[in-house]
Amino acid sequence: MPTTTRLLLLLGALLLVASVVHLVSKGGLPEATTDIAKKDVVRIALAAEPYVARHGHCPQSVGILEGSLRDKDPWDTPYRITCCPGGEVLVLSAGPDLTFETPDDLSSRTYDSPPPEPLPPCSTVESAD
Repeated sequence: MPTTTRLLLLLGALLLVASVVHLVSKGGLPEATTDIAKKDVVRIALAAEPYVARHGHCPQSVGILEGSLRDKDPWDTPYRITCCPGGEVLVLSAGPDLTFETPDDLSSRTYDSPPPEPLPPCSTVESAD
């Protein structure tokens, strides 16, 4: 294979890799980032429930929970932890628009629809890590 052809193939491969890196660094595909946030809110809620049972209060941040958990959603917004009477833990992601209490929010309660309006009377703590 001629040197010019090899150089063009190498350049094409590098451009492809650079495009993928750029896409991932900008949040990736919308479906993929939403899927990550959906899984995260459920995992955080599951990790927070034993914490609330043990300590009697809502965790101050995702970082103090056991497990390998992200403290921010794929759009770099801290997850919001809400502890309700009865021990329920509700975790919210602001979603792609970066604003809580909008239709694109993701919830550990149900991530097929936005959280109920208004949220139940609970203590709300935003992740601080």
